[in-house]
Amino acid sequence: MVIDVAPDAYRLQVHPTFSSQVGPVRASALAGNGSYTPKGDVTESQYHFLFPATTINIAPGIPNLSIERWIPDGTKRTIEVTDYFFGPGVSAEEIEELVAWDTHVAEEDVALVEAVQRGLDSGMVPQGRLMTASEQLIADFQRRVRDALVG
Repeated sequence: MVIDVAPDAYRLQVHPTFSSQVGPVRASALAGNGSYTPKGDVTESQYHFLFPATTINIAPGIPNLSIERWIPDGTKRTIEVTDYFFGPGVSAEEIEELVAWDTHVAEEDVALVEAVQRGLDSGMVPQGRLMTASEQLIADFQRRVRDALVG
């Protein structure tokens, strides 16, 4: 695992116009003990969500930035469009390695989200509860949706 997601290391932040997740790189990742070694000046991950459907991300390693737009396509489908930007002097090999890692992480996230959706669709749990500390960004998103609908 590249990013330290332990509760005392991974920061979740709610701001008036956006929310953020910021996490440092694990020391073991810097030692090259995984599929991606974040070599470079960027020492932490940053994921910033701009309501209603945009994220600005910085992955650890080489100088980079990605912007994702999330486009609803029906009640149970969303299309993601991602643009990547890299600093000067970043090689094609470094870009390929970072994008492959980012894609792998995204695929893991999609699998988790789809599993949650299957659980909700089963009807076995009529209403879930959020864990206030670890799921504060979900609660913030729900508040923003409610506020947008209510006006």
